[in-house]
Amino acid sequence: MKKFAPLLLLFLLAFTACRKNDDAPPAAECRTATMIVNTAAATSVYSFSYNSDGKMGRVVNDNNVITFDYGADGYVATFSSSGKMYKQTTVKIDAQQRPASAAVKHYAADGTFDPEAITCTYNSRGELVQQVSQKKGLPAETTSTVWVNGNCTVISNNAQSQTMEYYADKPVQQADIFRINQLLLHGFVNVFNKNLAKSMKSGASVIQFTYEFDAAGRITTATLTTGGQSEARSFQYDCD
Repeated sequence: MKKFAPLLLLFLLAFTACRKNDDAPPAAECRTATMIVNTAAATSVYSFSYNSDGKMGRVVNDNNVITFDYGADGYVATFSSSGKMYKQTTVKIDAQQRPASAAVKHYAADGTFDPEAITCTYNSRGELVQQVSQKKGLPAETTSTVWVNGNCTVISNNAQSQTMEYYADKPVQQADIFRINQLLLHGFVNVFNKNLAKSMKSGASVIQFTYEFDAAGRITTATLTTGGQSEARSFQYDCD
């Protein structure tokens, strides 16, 4: 079963962090409509659509679909591949519209599922200080973060640590890699930083990020390079 998995999604799979974005991105009236991911092996197209309130409604990549259904205190993200559901995440939000908790069901081919419970704790600046993930029959996994000048510079859990650097002159925006990756992986928007990522390191693996922008300051292409491999993400926007 094929699922959402560009190169950087696999690199980030072990990490999750939660934060609300307080900085308005360039050209905020435009929304990300399409992301085209080009690697040496393949090209993948991701289409994003929104509901009447402007919230994310649906993400489609080939036979993979994520749908979002909203309620009074959160929403449900349903992941399916070729019409078969493989994960469902029920997200509860707090008064500041941050993910406070998530109940995840990981489905097997026979329709049974393994549960996972996720909780997030924030500091007075709204930055994640700790996240705890509890899967059935396994020890709890605690993820901790370090923030500097509005950016998450370290994410560490029970097994590994990841460090990030940022472009001080490039503010975050809708086509932020962390935002999109966490949405595709987990169904809720997580690492929201003040600036765009410059590099990411985990063990011996290092990813470098470069960007191209249009006249309005929107990202048109983000290129990720690591270990001789590269991935180029091209973005198109809906500005209606």
